[in-house]
Amino acid sequence: MHHLPRGKSWDPLRVASVLSRNGVPASVEGTLVRIEISDTEPPSILQRFLRWVLRPSSSVVTISHDPTHFIRNIDVHYDPFKVSTDLPYLHDITVALRECGCMVKSDREIAESYCPNSDELPTMFETMERLQREKENLVAVQDFESAKLKRDEERGVLKQIDAYLSRSVG
Repeated sequence: MHHLPRGKSWDPLRVASVLSRNGVPASVEGTLVRIEISDTEPPSILQRFLRWVLRPSSSVVTISHDPTHFIRNIDVHYDPFKVSTDLPYLHDITVALRECGCMVKSDREIAESYCPNSDELPTMFETMERLQREKENLVAVQDFESAKLKRDEERGVLKQIDAYLSRSVG
């Protein structure tokens, strides 16, 4: 997960500058960093014709900061149907965010760095991990409705963790 520590300000121009310096075509739109992924030329004539006729929208990765969240306050968003998860830019994004002062760690590691002696955080994370396992098991047996409920419970626990950290850290 990506996290902008408390006390640091979100600077999309700096993030885009670091990305551009590393060869990633980044631009800034307001508080959003935008990376347009260039499509490779389709190999067959039929595929090129379909692309010309259908004119699909380009693939885009966006990076934004959401100060209403504590742990996951940096969002790297892309359409997984258009952008491959093995896209090299995803590694470049992580490198750039680290260079700009963001933490790139698990939710638990980020939370524990703020409240290392908390008795409540480990319990909340254990609950969240249990819910995640249950959700994955439900998906495996294709019980999607129950999995959705577990996902919602998991999100509720994450909100509790965010609220706890906001109260503790201020």
